[in-house]
Amino acid sequence: MMQYNFEQSKDVSYRLFGSYFVIPWTVKDPSRIHAEVKYPDGNMEELSPERDFKVDVDESSLILSSKRWINNNNALRIFEGEKQTFKDFNIEVQKKVNQVNVLTQKMNTIDGIVNDLAIQTEDVGRKLEQIDLSKVEGLDPQTRKYLQDIQTQLTSDTLTLQLDDTRVDDTRGYDSSIRFKDKDGALGGSITRVVKGDITGLSIATKNKSGSLENRIKFYDDKDVYINGQCFVKGTDTSIFDEIARQLTPRFLGLLQGRTMVRSANLREKASIGDNNNRG
Repeated sequence: MMQYNFEQSKDVSYRLFGSYFVIPWTVKDPSRIHAEVKYPDGNMEELSPERDFKVDVDESSLILSSKRWINNNNALRIFEGEKQTFKDFNIEVQKKVNQVNVLTQKMNTIDGIVNDLAIQTEDVGRKLEQIDLSKVEGLDPQTRKYLQDIQTQLTSDTLTLQLDDTRVDDTRGYDSSIRFKDKDGALGGSITRVVKGDITGLSIATKNKSGSLENRIKFYDDKDVYINGQCFVKGTDTSIFDEIARQLTPRFLGLLQGRTMVRSANLREKASIGDNNNRG
């Protein structure tokens, strides 16, 4: 099999999974290294040296200065060419080109995050499904019934990820949540980020008898667990929910916050999304 000679071609392309990329040839002059991002719609963005990327000659690598291009649907081409001089990327023509591309870039970022959310949602469903409620001590019949209903709704094969940012009001920003549709296309459940003061958590909601969403379980990062509005686990007590809380909190909060920051231009620096007056 013929091997590709990068030393001769001095040209390589990568999928944009991260910000660090190996340059598979000997770099003698970093000012001759060029980089450009190609988007799925065919648009191409030339990156500016120093501002958008840096070249490490010793490591023979290129490091992006921003994560905004990272998306597995985007491609990064690195090649050696004419010596680069500093380019004025603030000229009016370049501004117009960037304005045309900005929506595509943001939607590509959203698509990548939504795909990650779908994978994590499946993980949560499997974790919930593993709980054998018949062996859990300390559950009264009504609470046991609530949890069984939640298991049934959130582990259903027919539930699919629904991207939906709901406007709450001008002061509270956007409700950041993962919403689920059942097989009939109706709203079946949600996992929502909640914030109260310095305490952050997640709320799992399912439909009540009237068909509207009702909060069933809330996990807080101080390890409090509320079921049906009552504190079921307080502080550092161990429970069957500890592992679920550990799985949910870091991954879901990070992804939800990232998606909301992309979708919502007026998201405040200190989040107040889903803030409630009382816990539970």
